[in-house]
Amino acid sequence: MTRAETAVALFSNGNNCAQAVFAAFKDLTNIDRESSFKIAYALGGGMGRTNSVCGAFSGALLVIGSLTKTNTPDNSEKERIYALTRAFSDKFTEKYGSNICGDILGIDISIREQREKANEMGLFEKICPEAVRTAVEVLEELLGQSQIPNHKSQMAAEALM
Repeated sequence: MTRAETAVALFSNGNNCAQAVFAAFKDLTNIDRESSFKIAYALGGGMGRTNSVCGAFSGALLVIGSLTKTNTPDNSEKERIYALTRAFSDKFTEKYGSNICGDILGIDISIREQREKANEMGLFEKICPEAVRTAVEVLEELLGQSQIPNHKSQMAAEALM
């Protein structure tokens, strides 16, 4: 199963979009699935249904941040991570026209009545799995990881560093 398929399956099984994307990269982040779910919990639904940044987008940024080489201030590392973040943002936004959940869905899910309408219209089943898939595939492309199997690979993790 590819990372994208794993992420879509996690989303379809009830995890939010941020959790699904972040957990799909556990082999590279070295963060177990349960911890990934906890870390990304509040980011789903456009940051806790605030109609803000798409959870799939946020989950990908968590992956990028977890791949840093150091936990101390380092300007070259900061520039590397920011460049990867910008590249991800450009590619994701190119496809959807925005990285805002409400823009992608075409409805403001921070309003209960509109969220109910989105449910009735099946937007979360139609649009969100594709956004999850896109986030994973774009990030894999940028990391050069699309051919790495979905299991822990020390050589793959080292290649990113």
